[in-house]
Amino acid sequence: MTLQLGLVGLPNAGKSTLFNALTRAHSAVAPYPFTTIDPHVGVVAVPDPRLDALAKLIHPEKVTPTTLEVVDIAGLVKDAHKGEGLGNQFLGHIRNVDAIALVARCFRNDDVPHVAGELDPRDDLAVLELELALADLATLETQREKTRNAAKAGEKKFAAELELLDRAHAHLAAGQPARTL
Repeated sequence: MTLQLGLVGLPNAGKSTLFNALTRAHSAVAPYPFTTIDPHVGVVAVPDPRLDALAKLIHPEKVTPTTLEVVDIAGLVKDAHKGEGLGNQFLGHIRNVDAIALVARCFRNDDVPHVAGELDPRDDLAVLELELALADLATLETQREKTRNAAKAGEKKFAAELELLDRAHAHLAAGQPARTL
């Protein structure tokens, strides 16, 4: 099974350049925001010396290394959760991957403007984390409402789910990322 890794960052952070480096693709790279609108997808083999060692021992007919599917997702901007930039389209692409790698811009180049006007990787990561948290919170609120209605309808199995959703909501609403729950 192939793992999908989404590259997420602000516009002009270097996501497409990183994508090209990882996949040996030739996706467009340009000095303006939203060069990537639709995600680019590349598949790369993941070398594993243990696989080679096992193949030497058991001599299988075929050796197939695992692969990683890298997805270059369009740049996220502040207030994406409100529909700014590519908004919900961007967030939908993130929901379709198994894992994300946050890409922060740490290079200066006068020919490539920064969307915030000033280079500050910490601020960029804060924007990314906030937008992702707000998107998670909105998704959680929708699921809580559906589960609450099912629980009120007398379906006992939803009570435990609702309790977990309430804990997760409180955790996210307190500014904590879901991964720390």
